[in-house]
Amino acid sequence: PFPEEPDNDLHVVKVNAHYSDGTYEPQLIHEYGFKRPFYVTKRKFQDHKEKKTYEEIDKLDRYESTQTALAMNVAKRLGRRGEKLHLRQLADSPYLYGTDILSTSVLVHKYRQMYKEANASATRRSVAVLDIEWSVIRPDQDMTVIGLTMGEKMFIGVNKFIVEGYANPKEEFVNVILNECSDETRETILSRGIKNFNDIDFVVCENEVVMLEEVAKRMHAWKPDYIGIWNIDAELSKFEDIANRYGVDLADIFSDPSVPKEYRHFIYKRGRLSHQAKSGKSTTFKPEKTWHTVYVPASFYFVCMMRAYAAVRQGQPGVKMTLDATIYRHLKKTKLKYEPASAYSGTDWFAFMETKHPFMYAVYNLIDCIPPELLDQKLGDLGVSLPTLAGISDLAVFTSNPKTLADDVTIEFAKVNRLILASTP
Repeated sequence: PFPEEPDNDLHVVKVNAHYSDGTYEPQLIHEYGFKRPFYVTKRKFQDHKEKKTYEEIDKLDRYESTQTALAMNVAKRLGRRGEKLHLRQLADSPYLYGTDILSTSVLVHKYRQMYKEANASATRRSVAVLDIEWSVIRPDQDMTVIGLTMGEKMFIGVNKFIVEGYANPKEEFVNVILNECSDETRETILSRGIKNFNDIDFVVCENEVVMLEEVAKRMHAWKPDYIGIWNIDAELSKFEDIANRYGVDLADIFSDPSVPKEYRHFIYKRGRLSHQAKSGKSTTFKPEKTWHTVYVPASFYFVCMMRAYAAVRQGQPGVKMTLDATIYRHLKKTKLKYEPASAYSGTDWFAFMETKHPFMYAVYNLIDCIPPELLDQKLGDLGVSLPTLAGISDLAVFTSNPKTLADDVTIEFAKVNRLILASTP
C-alpha cells in the first residue's frame, strides 16, 4: 500500500519467463494501481434484508478498486461515504459481493489466463535454504553464523567476533573442510555442483546487521521462489530484535532493490499460537501447526519448511518434526559430527564450537542448509506441493481451507455460473 496515494498501490509479481530453448529466467514485474472487482446489488433488486450466499451477475453493478482503497470505494458505492469503517463492517450489507478474494489471488488468476501455454505447474519452484547460529555466550551479539544455499550457490557469513585473531578466515575455513571434515561431509558439499571449496562465498561481517545485509544481497541476486527455514519463528523473531537494537529497517534490507523506498515494508505476522475453546480450555499449538507469514515485496517468499511438511501430510499419523528426525527419516542423514566436541552436548556444545572451533562451526551451519534442500528435491513439498495446493490463493492464507476454497469458488462461480459470492460480514 501507498497511504498517500491509495489508488496507486503496488503489487510485486514474481514470474518465471520461459524461452523457446527450454530455459527460464526469474523476473519481477511491478503492477501499480492494479484494480480488482467488487459488486453491489442493483437498486431495483435491493428488496431484501437478509444476506444471500451468492447473486446473479446480471443483478449486480460491477466496480473496480485498488486493494488499498477498497473499503473507501465500497463505502462510497453503498452510500456510506465518509464513514471510517473496516471492510468486514461494510460487508454486513446484504448488497455487497466479491470482496473476500484478495487482489493477489485475482492477479495470479489474471497472469495464468494470460499465459495458459506456459502451464503454471510445469516449473518446479526454486528453493534456497536459510540457517542461522545464535551465540550462547554473547547475548549482545546474538548472531554468529548465517548460511544460505541454493544448489551450487553457497553463502556463509560469520560475525567477526568469533574469528578475531585469524589473518585469513576464508583460508582457515577452506582448510577445515579439506583437512578436518569427513569424506561424507566433503561429498555432501561437492554433490551440490560446486567445483571447488574456494568457490563457497565466505564473508566476515562487522556485525549482525551486516550479516543480514549480506545474506539479503544473495537472496536478491539468486531470486529463489522460496526462502525455506525449518522453524521460521526461531529466526524471524530475532530479525526484529536485531532491527530494534541497531535502529535499522528490515524493509530496506529485504525489499527488492527495484522497489521504490516509499513502497518497501517488512511485516512479520505470527500465526495463532493457541486456541481457547468456549469452555475456557486453552490449547497451545505445536510449531508445525502454526503458519507464520512475512510480508515483503521481494523475489522470494519466506516459508516455514516444517509447517509446509506438516500441511502437505495433513491427516497422516504424527511423527517427530525436528529437522534431525525428518532428515534421517527420509534421507538417512545426520547432523555433522566433530570428534573434538564429542564430550559436549546441548548449550555446552555450541559454546565450545563458537569459542574454540569457529570454522568447523561455520561448516556445521553449511551442512544444516543442504539437507533441507535435498529433502525438498526428494519430496517436493515447496517445489511442487505447496504451489499446487495453494492454487491462486495468497500463501498468507494457505492453511485456511475456507479462504482458499472461497478463492477458487469465487473464480469458478463467476466463470461457469455467472454468480458472485456474497462478502463475509
